[in-house]
Amino acid sequence: MASPFLRLTLRQGSVYYIQHRDVTSPEPHFLVVVNPDPLNDTVLVFGVVTSKVESRRKRIQLAGLPIETLVTISPSEYSELCMESAIDCNHPKTLTINELENKIPTATKSCIDMPGDICQQIFNGIKASPVVDEPIKRMLGML
Repeated sequence: MASPFLRLTLRQGSVYYIQHRDVTSPEPHFLVVVNPDPLNDTVLVFGVVTSKVESRRKRIQLAGLPIETLVTISPSEYSELCMESAIDCNHPKTLTINELENKIPTATKSCIDMPGDICQQIFNGIKASPVVDEPIKRMLGML
């Protein structure tokens, strides 16, 4: 069962500024919750925000992946950002609720939620991705 803090803050679009074991950089990143009903899931799916927009765009184009699998976000759309950023929906990350709870005390700041229209773009980008594993899509109710 989720802690009182997570029960209050965990929803689709919640953003946590934390480190993730599968992100090569040791720096924290903004992770956006993608699950439509995360409090009732044991595994959470996240979109990872990166400032390396052009390198991600080129990687997606070279791989022949749909362009809608790259969601760009400007600071005017999400005020926590200081530069244009993106989420590569071809590589969502996962954490269990317990793993997230263990990372919360090390979070360096509290974040506002991602706007709903961007959350929908992230969800649609993961759904459109031909490389995202079926179990992740199934968890999100896409299959």
